[in-house]
Amino acid sequence: MFLDDENATRRLRSRNRLSFVWLAAIILVACVVMLLGVISTVHAESMLG
Repeated sequence: MFLDDENATRRLRSRNRLSFVWLAAIILVACVVMLLGVISTVHAESMLG
């Protein structure tokens, strides 16, 4: 109804989108780190045996 309400809604939506992007990036980095850990463990075990 008021212009201020529309601006506040837009700001909240953009913050939500930005927080979802950061969350997705953090999850992706965590997956990459976990995969690198698994790969290095498998590589170390193959070097031993």
